[in-house]
Amino acid sequence: MREKIQVFCKKVENLYSKKRLESYANSVGEHNKNLRFIAKISYKIAVLEISLRNMLDYCMQGQFGENWIWESNNEYLKEKIAEIQAKESKQDLSLEHHQILSRLTLGVIARLIKEFKLQNSLLDLNDLTFKQYSQNNFDTIRKGYRFRNYQKVNIALNLIVTIRNRAFHWENLNKRKNIGNYEISRIFTTAFKEVFISIEPRNIEKFLDDLIDRINKDLKNP
Repeated sequence: MREKIQVFCKKVENLYSKKRLESYANSVGEHNKNLRFIAKISYKIAVLEISLRNMLDYCMQGQFGENWIWESNNEYLKEKIAEIQAKESKQDLSLEHHQILSRLTLGVIARLIKEFKLQNSLLDLNDLTFKQYSQNNFDTIRKGYRFRNYQKVNIALNLIVTIRNRAFHWENLNKRKNIGNYEISRIFTTAFKEVFISIEPRNIEKFLDDLIDRINKDLKNP
């Protein structure tokens, strides 16, 4: 078996799998280019995830006290805490506030920000336009009605979570999806019924930078 494995490993195509490479036009070079891009933006994704987690914690402590995680009546949060405790039960750990907080995924953090209506407290995106990230985007829901700040924050949070999940599962960030009569990036979210907001792959880094700028520009320098 060892000899067979050695032969198998001589072909990069085997190690990546032919099925995986199909989405890169069977090009190992394009596949590796995507991985290098993910490596490039990983720092920015991490900065946003960590910052949003601690910004949420700061706001929640200010409103509900230091023990907000344990004392909250929010059913979604209680469900997530129970899941974390179940995973840790075999290790017989008594988890503290910061340990639970650090185990909340970006998706959970984003949902809690929305459920506790903290969008306007955490981010000011009033001057941010989604059109700059894709020509298919809209900055209005309908004529004369522009997105409000909290709506922009909701959209941005959804997009960050999508970018994070696709990037950290090493997916092809250049993939596209057909919606109706046009094609958009798979980095997208539904703002309202039939209103889609997407980020073109070439603008992912700019989108992340723009959000970091609105938190603290110093975070952009590793």
